[in-house]
Amino acid sequence: MPAVQLRRLLPVALPLLAAGLVSLPAPAAAATPDEASATAATWLADALSDAGTVVGSFPGPDDTPVAFTDYGRTLDSAIALLAAGGHDDVLGVTLTSVTSSDAVAGYTQGVPFDADDAAYAGATAKLAFVVEAAGLDATDVADVDLLAQLLTLVTPEGRLEDRSDFGDFANLYGHAFALLALDTAGRTPSDALVQGLLAAQCADGSFPQEYEPESGQPCDGQVDATGLVLQALAALDLSASADAVQARDWLIAQRRADGSFPGEVPVNSTGYAAAGLLAVGSDIASSRTWLTTQQNADGGLRRGAGTSTSSDLFATAQALPALDGSTFAGAARTVALQPVPCIATTVVLPVSTITATGAATVQVRGGSG
Repeated sequence: MPAVQLRRLLPVALPLLAAGLVSLPAPAAAATPDEASATAATWLADALSDAGTVVGSFPGPDDTPVAFTDYGRTLDSAIALLAAGGHDDVLGVTLTSVTSSDAVAGYTQGVPFDADDAAYAGATAKLAFVVEAAGLDATDVADVDLLAQLLTLVTPEGRLEDRSDFGDFANLYGHAFALLALDTAGRTPSDALVQGLLAAQCADGSFPQEYEPESGQPCDGQVDATGLVLQALAALDLSASADAVQARDWLIAQRRADGSFPGEVPVNSTGYAAAGLLAVGSDIASSRTWLTTQQNADGGLRRGAGTSTSSDLFATAQALPALDGSTFAGAARTVALQPVPCIATTVVLPVSTITATGAATVQVRGGSG
């Protein structure tokens, strides 16, 4: 409005406002955590591929992007949608994709690149947990008993250890998921497996990502790892144990005044830390409220760090359970498998790839997504 028009209206409007006869529009109310959770879940479901998966990429020859199915982040998304509720049409397709023979073999056993008997603890544990949390049977996933496979990776010291030609990448994230998977399946983890996790606790009560620090380095606890370990201990009814209480107190001390937690990606860290505190009965209202401030208009959450303002699938997935006020174990519910839609596509090959000498048949085989 031009300034001259505004000046002409003010003498009339001000007395009316004072008399209560005219009111200005109130600013839009900020979304509550429950409202933010619902819109974030819708954004996340829409962001997945037609196969209900997360598709990543890496540089190939001549820096040409090579697409692949990122099963780890796909399972994060599945946990998030389990916690938020609804979207079973999408989640059912996701579950079909992650329980396919290609997914189980490639994600948990490194097929076709690793040894014939290879198995990865973290991948096996995470997939087993999601399968059980969705009401499926982790002992029979594409003819693989994931729980039995997981238990073959437990060392005499109660730690997890990958069986792979490429080394051992097992850590406390996978260990926590292993305890969650066994508990959700109605199995009682061995004392050795529980103690193998607790033995990695730092003196200040926090839990690190790795079982042991590098030589000469101090034990470096992380809010993400500590939060996930707390969820596992709570699932085993160990919330009141001295180890859990010390971890809880350390985690609360890391929480900032605005409810967020420090980390390379604060939204992810806040999601994991808050869900851990919720599991042991601590209030996480301030963290849920802070997460709503990281939500974009499209429903997705930002990473919460630096100048990144676009909605991020990984951040949204890992923060959604806490934003919803749910724990991983508490998100368990039965979801029916849905068929993966067959999507017609065109594969374009470089001209030099094929030398035409006559008619031929070409078969192109791809995994989910």
